[in-house]
Amino acid sequence: MFHNRAEALALALPAAVFAAVVFLAPVVILLAEGFRNVDGWSVSAYTGFLSDPLNRTVFLRTLRLGAAVTVVAAVIGYAAAFAIVNLPPKGKGRMIGLVVLPLMISPVARTYAWIVILGRTGIVNQALTSVGLTDEPVRFLFTETAVFVGLLQLFLPLMILALISALENMPKDAIPRSAGTRRQLVSGLLEGHFAAHQGRSCDRRNARLHRLPDSLYHPGDPRGLQGPDAGNASLSACDRRQ
Repeated sequence: MFHNRAEALALALPAAVFAAVVFLAPVVILLAEGFRNVDGWSVSAYTGFLSDPLNRTVFLRTLRLGAAVTVVAAVIGYAAAFAIVNLPPKGKGRMIGLVVLPLMISPVARTYAWIVILGRTGIVNQALTSVGLTDEPVRFLFTETAVFVGLLQLFLPLMILALISALENMPKDAIPRSAGTRRQLVSGLLEGHFAAHQGRSCDRRNARLHRLPDSLYHPGDPRGLQGPDAGNASLSACDRRQ
């Protein structure tokens, strides 16, 4: 697309400078203010924050919810994005439109919609009481489950759109090749496991046959041994399987 690398860097430089000035500079200033106090530079603000048990509980809970929402959004978003990418162009456009539609609604409006849905007189509680699953309304609001659901519905469309963009830029044969590689890996592991198990069985049988004296090989043996040649036949069979 570009004749040389310098031309590409020159075109990307204005956007990079704009992002650095508008985004990175305010973030750096904000972080620097956290280490500054009346006596100079210090980490006392962070140590004071983390020394409070309530702050630690809230901080760790926030990290846990963020990690859980990220993992679930990635799993659901990958499945949805993979299905959308493999649709015909007309169906792909419609599905992307449905994914983008929630982003056109204010996050505040969507959050208040969940209050209506999960409230004591909301749709969920009315459905539960009407079918007899509960005698009184269940408390859904102001719980970690409600926060998880709210965050998931806020960020899942963004995850799906990001994964759609990534999957569309992948080579068309990348996923079939990776699936074939996984099948070869699994079949190779299984064959190696069975071969090792068969080798151990043959080693144990060979050891037993070598320990038996020739006088124990007779036609009436229930194991079907017919003299020393039978032991040699068993050994050669194991050698062929290995």
